[in-house]
Amino acid sequence: MATLLKLKDYSVSIPERRLFKPINFELQSDQIVSIKGPSGSGKSTLLKSLVQLNTGDIIIDGHCYYLDKEVNQYPPVQLRQSISYVSQNPQLFGESVYDNLAFPFRIRQKKFDAEKASQFLIQLGLTKDQLHAEIHDLSGGERQRVGLIRHLFFPPQILLLDEVTAALDEENRGKLWQLLMNFKNQTQCSMLIVSHSNEDHQYSDHTVTLETFDN
Repeated sequence: MATLLKLKDYSVSIPERRLFKPINFELQSDQIVSIKGPSGSGKSTLLKSLVQLNTGDIIIDGHCYYLDKEVNQYPPVQLRQSISYVSQNPQLFGESVYDNLAFPFRIRQKKFDAEKASQFLIQLGLTKDQLHAEIHDLSGGERQRVGLIRHLFFPPQILLLDEVTAALDEENRGKLWQLLMNFKNQTQCSMLIVSHSNEDHQYSDHTVTLETFDN
């Protein structure tokens, strides 16, 4: 398997403190890796730092390579098309689900695939009619699933999944993972997972544990 992402002596600090001790690991193609650690250890901050999404003042020490090139050497838009960060609180825009799911097509100047969008919605326990639902009518779990679907039309090489099942019940969590595993098998997409749910971590091939300086 090819190495997609390599972290070498990598750590992140905020003005008050260093969040976790330096880590070293490699993410291979077609692999799922869980990121674990105590609350406040910087798991979500780590994921965001990989695609330059952090807000506020942070300091990154060490190196992160994507395909043998440091991530900060890629234009952000290009990097985020290859490594997609999926938030537990996705920023949905416009008025409808359609506005959000059509966006990846619009920026690539491609025709929206409504059939594929409907299939994703149904696979995640929603309905095809919800393609035209208004954003303000969606529950937290529905917003999470719409946010995830946005990243699946044009498969990235790596998905960064940040608590993407946090608002889902057991049944819908199972549907989401069935979709993700099928997606992985079809595209060889790799994944980094942050989750408080042990059920999510059972899909991982490997676990990286963040250690804080309090340990």
